[in-house]
Amino acid sequence: MHPTHPSHLPSDALLPAVWMRFTMLFPAFFAAMLAGCGAPEAADRRLADLVYVLPVAAYADSDGDGTGDLNGVRAHLDYLARLGVGTVQLMPLEPADQPGRLIPAGFGVDPVLGTQRDVEALAADLHSLGMTLEVQLPLNAVSCNHPWYGGALQGQGRITLGDSPGSSWFPTGDQRYYYAEAGVGRPDLDWDDAGLPGDRAASVAALLDAGVDGVVLRGFNVEGERTAQAAAEALAAALHVDAPALLVTSAPMEPVVETLRPWNQLGDVADLPRALAWEAAARDADVGWVEDVIADWGASVGATRPFLGDGDRPRLASRVRDDATRRTLMTLHLLGPGHPSLYYGEELDLEDSTTLPVDAPWRAPMPWDAGTNCGFTEGKPWFVPDPACLVGWNAEDEADDAASMLRHVQWLLALRARAGRGPFERVATAHSDVMAFRTGGLLVIGSVSASPRTLFLPGEAAIDTVTGAEVGEHIDVPQLGWRVLEERQRRR
Repeated sequence: MHPTHPSHLPSDALLPAVWMRFTMLFPAFFAAMLAGCGAPEAADRRLADLVYVLPVAAYADSDGDGTGDLNGVRAHLDYLARLGVGTVQLMPLEPADQPGRLIPAGFGVDPVLGTQRDVEALAADLHSLGMTLEVQLPLNAVSCNHPWYGGALQGQGRITLGDSPGSSWFPTGDQRYYYAEAGVGRPDLDWDDAGLPGDRAASVAALLDAGVDGVVLRGFNVEGERTAQAAAEALAAALHVDAPALLVTSAPMEPVVETLRPWNQLGDVADLPRALAWEAAARDADVGWVEDVIADWGASVGATRPFLGDGDRPRLASRVRDDATRRTLMTLHLLGPGHPSLYYGEELDLEDSTTLPVDAPWRAPMPWDAGTNCGFTEGKPWFVPDPACLVGWNAEDEADDAASMLRHVQWLLALRARAGRGPFERVATAHSDVMAFRTGGLLVIGSVSASPRTLFLPGEAAIDTVTGAEVGEHIDVPQLGWRVLEERQRRR
């Protein structure tokens, strides 16, 4: 039996259903707890599936200063466990100019977010729940307020400087210019500087010493003589640590991935092409690009990390405006091949904030309830709360709403956990706007068509996981909708 879809549960069945999903998602944790064996081994933890990405400053404030912190994340681990998270990935912890910014302005852990000991405590808490912890580390740029920028102006290196203006070159104020692909105020690091690889390698080692399971390297945008591959080689030469899951997330992908492969035991690679293809499928009513991207990965598709949003661009709900289409994309995404990623708030179907006073409204603070400051802080927040949290778009209200995106995501992840990681098999359809595949005994179908579709799959015999109805060779798919079937029989 697969978990019942939340839309078919009475309201008084919520707690038993959530408990059922929790026990199904973490059987190793419960078995160890009952046997008195402690937390799972690290090798088992690294098999965790769903990756949940969050900026600490925007998640939850525990000390009332108005900015999220590491202990705020720790206070909501029960929420992440119920959701079905396997790995928590923190966006950069280094000091930034403003909450939610990705470009570091200093070294180490931003004291506004917490301390090294708080990182250690969070890692320990996650491990006790059978989850892993990853932290992003920027490689390509820093803030103009970073000590390295001031040092570079004094001849100490680390920053890419030049004597002439040009595209992406900005004045320093002393007749020189700094290169900033990320934009004004965010100078690029100079990977020709002999000391830079050792500095970044030391940051990797410090995170791993704190109990972090993996370091996610952001950005290898290198200007000048040194190529991205050479920069990766310089970093690799400085890495004197055993990194269990050192990940690379940005292009040029292949040479960088190959160079750092000895430190990437999982082999995971972010699947940016699939993220772009999902949006195109919704816009063009054509799933061909998505299918091509998956096919291009070949046998390595199981080691990809597909995502819908990533903290660098508007949220899915602000890019794809149709509610039904977003739910279909979420279904295909979470049940598809690879280790899927969720950007915080996607499980609530959040749009970009209309009130956030920074340049990235998709990094607005998490709305936990409809109370003061949306439950994010008891102090004075660094943002004006988005009024959407007052009308249902918050974690508490969606947990009680069987028709919410949150409950749908919980159901999908429980279904994924039960089905396991079976081989991915594309199923050909006669429609360019319908995607279908088999995995783990499930037949998953999603349509981006504005009209209902009917698929003919000879020999098919299945059970609808939502209604429990038997389904045969002719399968009706609603417009902009999805179906997940448990296969009973398939005659070839």
